[in-house]
Amino acid sequence: LVAIGVAWGGSFRVLDWQVAEAEDAQAYVALLARLYERGLEEVPLIVAEGCGSVRAAAQVVYPQAQLQPCLRHWLRNLESLLHKRSWLHRRRLRRDFWWIYEAESVEQAERWALHFVRRGARSEPAFVQQFWQGFDASRTWSYRLKTTNFAEGFFRNLRRFLGRFPGFVSPQHSERARALYLLGADHA
Repeated sequence: LVAIGVAWGGSFRVLDWQVAEAEDAQAYVALLARLYERGLEEVPLIVAEGCGSVRAAAQVVYPQAQLQPCLRHWLRNLESLLHKRSWLHRRRLRRDFWWIYEAESVEQAERWALHFVRRGARSEPAFVQQFWQGFDASRTWSYRLKTTNFAEGFFRNLRRFLGRFPGFVSPQHSERARALYLLGADHA
């Protein structure tokens, strides 16, 4: 598990990480509690893929934080509900979906989302219904952090880095390799 902090200017850094047997609430509570104990007492927003285990952990450690699903993953899940699966149809829906989050205010985002829903209501009722149930402009527009791609890019690079090692002789060897990577990522 990796906690990545994003500053208002868009820069980011690894805050903490932890090896866990599973991505469950207990593991996330341990990770978030460690961040809290180190002085990170306020977190305005937590963006996570599925949010299930993260939501449970956040309620324990950071109950005041807003929790937002990764919009890119949410869109991918919504696309599985599409009736028309052509490339062009998906492209148009993606463009319109992302346009909502470029609005200049929450009110404008809500208007654009309503327009988006009305345009797709006849051709893609399952997609539109699921979108409308999960849409909350006040939650997702205010910070404009749309995705967990920072973390995904981090993991992609970590896997590439660890692929350079022929194999791990022990759990300690594995931990040292990951620590080396994180130390380098922190100074990059």
